[in-house]
This record gives sequence, structure tokens and C-alpha cells, in this order.
Amino acid sequence: ERARWEDVVVVGELKDQQKMGDLSPKMVIQISNYVRETFEPQPGRRFVHAFTTYPQPENAMLDIHAVRRRYLQVI
Repeated sequence: ERARWEDVVVVGELKDQQKMGDLSPKMVIQISNYVRETFEPQPGRRFVHAFTTYPQPENAMLDIHAVRRRYLQVI
């Protein structure tokens, strides 16, 4: 089943091939568009939590690909 905007609680995106801290205007506009799409079918909503994250380096303590569900619970 395809997700519907009226069911969205948090807007998030996992990016690859980017450096941490690189907030390009294109990326900010893209996540802003997702947030706008969330407000349209939820007119009573006052705010939306949104985030963009990148894959961890190989020596990171948490491998997000191995424990995806846990990673999303943490966020």
C-alpha cells in the first residue's frame, strides 16, 4: 500500500554520497516541499518535524543498514 500524506507524522530522508553538515539550498527546498505536502491534507496541524540524515562512516558505533527499525525508533 502506498503511503498517504494525511498519515505522515515525521518527514525524514536518508541521503547518500553527501558530507555531514552540507545543507545545500536544493536539499532544504526538497525537504520543505515534503513538509508543505504534509500540511495540505492536515490543515489543523501546526508543525512538522523533519530531518535529513546520511549514512554513518564504516567505523560508526551503529550500523543503520543492519538495524534500520531500531535506527528509526531512535530518531
